[in-house]
Amino acid sequence: MSVAVYSGAIWHSEQLESLIERFGAFGEQAIRWCLASTSPPSLVCDDTDWDLLRPYRPDEMLFAGQLLPRHVPEAKKALRSEYATEIARSRARSAEPENRSRCRRAWDRLARRLEPELPAHRTAWPGELLAAAAARAWLDPWFRGRAVEFVRSRLEENVVMTAERDLELRPHFAPATFWWLLDVTHGPRPPRSHAWLGEGLNELWARAQLRHRRLEEMQKRLRAIATREYLKPGWAGFWDQWLLLLLVEKRPSLRFDGSQKRLLTSLPVLRRPRFSDLSGRLGAPTTSPTLAAAAARWEEEVPQWFHTQRGPGGSHVQT
Repeated sequence: MSVAVYSGAIWHSEQLESLIERFGAFGEQAIRWCLASTSPPSLVCDDTDWDLLRPYRPDEMLFAGQLLPRHVPEAKKALRSEYATEIARSRARSAEPENRSRCRRAWDRLARRLEPELPAHRTAWPGELLAAAAARAWLDPWFRGRAVEFVRSRLEENVVMTAERDLELRPHFAPATFWWLLDVTHGPRPPRSHAWLGEGLNELWARAQLRHRRLEEMQKRLRAIATREYLKPGWAGFWDQWLLLLLVEKRPSLRFDGSQKRLLTSLPVLRRPRFSDLSGRLGAPTTSPTLAAAAARWEEEVPQWFHTQRGPGGSHVQT
């Protein structure tokens, strides 16, 4: 089994490691999408990806039950309940069919106690554990090194970096940035038309509809977790703000819902005079925003070249 370290806990669950790898791949795609003309990133491609969002083996559930108290405060009380007792009883004989079923039912009750909005008919990782897995991917040193390479390459193509401070730039992004990008790229899908199927294919259409509903269900749950994460205060450093505003500048056709726009209009970089065009497009309020997303000392990260550029994309100010 693979082993990874996060916040002092050992992640030796093969399924969670696969999920962490998927979050990391999504993060790389998201950065490239913001910086260049690539296809939008996707974490969930079809309904078969549901296996990434749920534990499907008793040993995975037992492992997660041990890991949860280290990351989810609410789990400490819940794990002292009768649900934890049922899971513990199943530990020694989890290979037996009756105990697998018992363990799964116990996990279902525990997970829904931690996250009441979980679908009643789906076994799933609680959202807090999914957020911890995502943070494990997006705070990984190797992932951060890749992000630095992408951003420096973009800046070297579009910006003249001459100051010594600029040459030593080490861009970094908070996990909430990627949650916002996930929310933007996993919006509601348009309804499918079945006119092309013709007659006699009702069963095929019904299966397609079921797959479509399962995919929407997954995306809705991921977006709920994403919204909760990026609407937290005090996380957006300069580089987080720069990346999101660069995306808005490069892709004027994007449309944002209320929560997504609330985050964008709370970024202090957007309120600078030279971004008045972007502010107008987003309908930024003239008064102070209610969400304080910016990190406390974000201005200390601002590089020298940013003060002499017209916009986040790096076009030079004409003098």
